[in-house]
Amino acid sequence: MLLRLFLCLLVLAGCQPADRIILQTDTYTYIFGSDGRNISFTDKSSGKDYLAGKEASYAAFVEAGDKSYAVDRVEKSGTQLLYHFTDAQVTGYVTVEEKGSHVVLRVDSLKGSADRFVFLNIPLSLEAVPDEPFAACALSLNLHTHVEQLPALQTHLWSAAYERFGWQDASVAVIGVPQDEILPVIREVVQNAEDIPFSDKGGAWALSNKEGYGSYLMDFGSLTLQTVDEWIARCDSLGFNQIAIHGANAFFKNGDFELREDRWPGGWSDFKKINARLHEAGISSILLTYAYFIDKSSKLVTPVPHPDLGYFRSFTLAQPLGPEDTEIEVIESTADVSPIVGYFIQNSITLRIGEELVEFTGVTKQPPYRFTGVKRGVLGTRVKSHPSGEKAFHLQQMFGQFVAGPDTQLFKDIARRTAEIINENNFDGLYLDAIDGNNMLGGKENAWYYGSKFVFEIARHLKPMVGMEMCDMPHHYWHYSSRWQAWDRAVRGYKRFVDVHMAALKSDDHRHGEWIGYTKTIDRLAPVKGGRLMLPLHMGWWGNSTWESPQVETTFPDDMEYLLAKMIGNDAGLSMLGGMDENTLNEKPLFRKLAA
Repeated sequence: MLLRLFLCLLVLAGCQPADRIILQTDTYTYIFGSDGRNISFTDKSSGKDYLAGKEASYAAFVEAGDKSYAVDRVEKSGTQLLYHFTDAQVTGYVTVEEKGSHVVLRVDSLKGSADRFVFLNIPLSLEAVPDEPFAACALSLNLHTHVEQLPALQTHLWSAAYERFGWQDASVAVIGVPQDEILPVIREVVQNAEDIPFSDKGGAWALSNKEGYGSYLMDFGSLTLQTVDEWIARCDSLGFNQIAIHGANAFFKNGDFELREDRWPGGWSDFKKINARLHEAGISSILLTYAYFIDKSSKLVTPVPHPDLGYFRSFTLAQPLGPEDTEIEVIESTADVSPIVGYFIQNSITLRIGEELVEFTGVTKQPPYRFTGVKRGVLGTRVKSHPSGEKAFHLQQMFGQFVAGPDTQLFKDIARRTAEIINENNFDGLYLDAIDGNNMLGGKENAWYYGSKFVFEIARHLKPMVGMEMCDMPHHYWHYSSRWQAWDRAVRGYKRFVDVHMAALKSDDHRHGEWIGYTKTIDRLAPVKGGRLMLPLHMGWWGNSTWESPQVETTFPDDMEYLLAKMIGNDAGLSMLGGMDENTLNEKPLFRKLAA
């Protein structure tokens, strides 16, 4: 108590002890030593210190290659902190703004050579659940500032800047407040964050928007002007108030968004009429796309492949390639190129050489390096001759589709076209499926950046803003997320699955169905009202089953009752993958009972 009083008197006098740095707001005091070691992170109202790991906790560190260096000396000069990393021969310059509700740290520059500068590092003893008296959050203030944990409640205040994206102006807001003030303060910060496209439909505003609490049926290509009334009746029979229009070939070609003419001859204007009819019936319409993925039959691939298609790496032709050649010799090594592909595998057997696409079945592991078993002019492209020295691009692929290069104009164009379709046809929401392939764009370590870049580009062009869902959740996505978190369906162990899913909803885990919290964590989180992300909760995607194979269990009425009881107790919505149309209900009488 005497030490705390002494420190407060020093601050009031306008000075600080030479061996420590003090940053504070109206609600917390953060102290770390001039040697870089964290000392305390204290809630002013209770006097409780929430710092964890004091014996080995440093305020900052840098990484260069495979080595990490903790800060060993810190100086404060006016509003600027100088972080010295002696062994790495690096100095980081960070400006501090102490505001009433939060502190802002902004990187000015970095002298020396490093890959990553972690300029905020405060591990906390908080559990980050809504029933605690105190809440803390590090909030990124622009695209190139990395915060690992999701808003709104965090256990570790951490933020980093990268040489790859530029050090200057990487900024983070450091918030520590009584639990009931966390969302109001985040709203204040976000409204003043010029580099974060603003949304009042997700994130800190999500709990006050009814869309996030809705339940939706998913359509896979049967919602047309002729069937819209059937869909309205189906929603009414279930009490659902939303329909998700699932993309891919059943509706449109990802990438160019070309609708199937046989079902929607009027193009997207047909959907504007469909959405108008749904709105008259009080039903919202959600567009589901595969983010930045590109269908292989789209105009961006055939007959002339777009030069901005994303690629893993490029190769240089070592010999001219004639129209009849079925082997391609290149200068660079092909030893680590694999011909194995699959739906979830991030790999392709496709090369783009100029305006021609080719597929290979094998590669050589020693020089001369070759792609072998080559099929020429695939996917509707034309076979052409190519001189030595021309580049062959190994295209990126996942989910059976290509992607746009993350630093290209095409990447931005697909995001803008997504926003245009929503704006012009009055969709009420957006589900960015397949965005969990973001670790392919610039490597796993940069997935947070490129996925967020795509979401930001959409958000900048939405008029008006709509709520979003994603099948992944880096830090920046939270601002646009209107609910949390749909998982793919279970096919057995339904009650246990519901328990695990509900516990995951209340944590910040986003591994999309791979969560294994088990009993202790489930017992802790199950009674909590709300969750760590402070978003409306969602118990989809759900699908009922019968004994279709030895691996699939029947969904019985008590399974459905268990799910619905959890929904009621947690104010959570539901989404159904299907199985509610009349044909299916007639074929499977059990489904009709479950629907009721």
